Amino acid sequence: MVDKMRIEVFLKLVKAVICDGILILSEREKNIGFLSSKGISIQTIKKCILELSVCNYCSGPSSDKSTRNRNDVWVFGVVIESIEIYIKLSFGDSMNKVVCVSFHEAEFPMVYPYGGKNEQN
Repeated sequence: MVDKMRIEVFLKLVKAVICDGILILSEREKNIGFLSSKGISIQTIKKCILELSVCNYCSGPSSDKSTRNRNDVWVFGVVIESIEIYIKLSFGDSMNKVVCVSFHEAEFPMVYPYGGKNEQN
């Protein structure tokens, strides 16, 4: 398991990059279908990611075959309107953009080693 400090460093970097306005959402069918069915905007996704903390951490860093870049992915979870959301994040190849690989309803119960999910609005 990754220690809290490493998670905090990852989240700090993610938030710094997102604050510059560079967030890429993967156009995977799961993401698009979920977001459109729930009316979730990119601004809501940004807000949600900016509010992530260590208690939202589930797993990572790990390699992921679904991403085209070589950077590891990290998984977090939150609850929005009573729905547990699976969030998978990575950095682009140049590290100047955050790639949200997944943002959709969790398919399985998520485990939070450092606390638990937060209800977000």
